[in-house]
Amino acid sequence: MIKEILQYKNIGTPNYLIKVLRYANKKSLSQRDLQDLFFKESIDGRNVFDGGINFLLYIKVLKLDNKKILINNSFLHFLQNEDLLIKKINKMFLLELKEDVEFKLIFNGSSVLYDESNNLIVSNSAFKFKYSVIRQFLLDFKILDKHPYINSNFLINEEYKKYFSFVGVSKDVNKKTLSLEELKRRQEIQNQYGEDAERFVVDYEKSKFKSHNLSEAIEQISDLNVGAGYDVVSLMNVNSKHIDKFIEVKSYAGKKPYFHWSKNEVKKAQEIRNNYYLYLVNRDEIDSKDYSPLMIENPYLEVFNSSDWKKECEKWYFIKN
Repeated sequence: MIKEILQYKNIGTPNYLIKVLRYANKKSLSQRDLQDLFFKESIDGRNVFDGGINFLLYIKVLKLDNKKILINNSFLHFLQNEDLLIKKINKMFLLELKEDVEFKLIFNGSSVLYDESNNLIVSNSAFKFKYSVIRQFLLDFKILDKHPYINSNFLINEEYKKYFSFVGVSKDVNKKTLSLEELKRRQEIQNQYGEDAERFVVDYEKSKFKSHNLSEAIEQISDLNVGAGYDVVSLMNVNSKHIDKFIEVKSYAGKKPYFHWSKNEVKKAQEIRNNYYLYLVNRDEIDSKDYSPLMIENPYLEVFNSSDWKKECEKWYFIKN
């Protein structure tokens, strides 16, 4: 895929790609007609977008059907939230990029390193002239940011570091105290529990709707936007015409379910009501055949405002009058 992208001067800015997708959603156009809509138009200070539509085809956000450009059904619901849409595009691109043979020519132990603050940084030397279009995309879409004080270096945004995790980079950081290391280890374990539970729920929901034409739209959202207020998007039933179910996933162990619920998640549950679900996944049983999680519709009513659940406040927020 990378070689095809490298032939273009520009594969798009966030505002340009959003406009392309909105036009493609409004009417059925050929690739040439869609391209011509933006002829000489200035967007984000640019007026050359020769590779944007092909880029969206490469990452399978767009598709060609009888020579007409269409949006893949599994991406339609992202048009409702531009921030999530851009993060989804970033994810699709990075997943394709890291599997390409060119990836390790750009990102390797010589070009990627840690600074003294344990930030993962990329040297500008990684982007030879032929890779300049890749560098510009990574900057435009906030995957990279200019390093605040090391010239000609870029910071990899924290939420995208995982896509570069297998690059051979040595760490030269001071050892932390045992207590901090233990705290970090425990947090990593908790994060893994949550990740496993969310993947389980995605597979569980997809198995329920495997014959639905939107089954591929069922996915984990938490890796795109940790502040969404839910972890997984799915379908309410077989008659759903679009993504309409929003699931917060919690992992627990033992016989009695328990979980922590953030203020943002509670607020989202209150807003969405019957389309918001709480899935409680018992990690002791997650590998059992035919296991189903505890699924609670409208948990704002059924949990937050229910006497069947005990609530404990572990933190208070104070501000001086």
